[in-house]
Amino acid sequence: IVHILAANTNNEITNIVVRNNQSQVLPLAFNQNTLEYDLEVTYPTTSINILASTPQNSFSKLTIGNTQSGNLLLNEGLNIIEVYATSESGEKGLVYIIRVTRQSARTNNDLATLVISSSGFIHTLTPGFNPSILTYQLRVDDNISNITVNASVLDNGSKIISGLGVHNLTSGQTSTISIVVESEAGINKTYLIEVKRANQINTLDSVTIEGITYTLTNDFN
Repeated sequence: IVHILAANTNNEITNIVVRNNQSQVLPLAFNQNTLEYDLEVTYPTTSINILASTPQNSFSKLTIGNTQSGNLLLNEGLNIIEVYATSESGEKGLVYIIRVTRQSARTNNDLATLVISSSGFIHTLTPGFNPSILTYQLRVDDNISNITVNASVLDNGSKIISGLGVHNLTSGQTSTISIVVESEAGINKTYLIEVKRANQINTLDSVTIEGITYTLTNDFN
């Protein structure tokens, strides 16, 4: 006696779970009767994983986008992914469509704060800090040999790539400090601080009286 078993015709999907590339579950509330879903993810989300479940012992084959693994790279903008099961007997089941929109990279590269300090003292910039003003001046006494630059960004997608920390100053010279901010889209903005450190010279080379300049001799006291 030969027993022939018919191929299983079950092609149901019982659940779909979507995770981002940080393994966080995205808000897709699966229902077997709902065939279309929309998700939006941030620009840093470069890939997702889609896990689809089928009934036990159904022996069906899953298709998730162009893979069976469910690991999918995301393009910027709209990504349309089809998920379905094909039964053991070869019958294609319901097609679930997941539209994932990956946001564009943000272009904001402003600073939110800019603080210059030395030995705990906060210095005042000229002009006062404003995210749209890129160049500032600061004068410090000669006894200040270095300053510390602290800053923060306005948009959490951007980052400060240079300029923070301690900067040494030379007596009597102006040092230009550059703080470079890079947006999520890779666009840079540079803030400049021109720091003048006073010197120790306390003698006179000349004096001007009523518009006439007189050079002082060495024996002047």
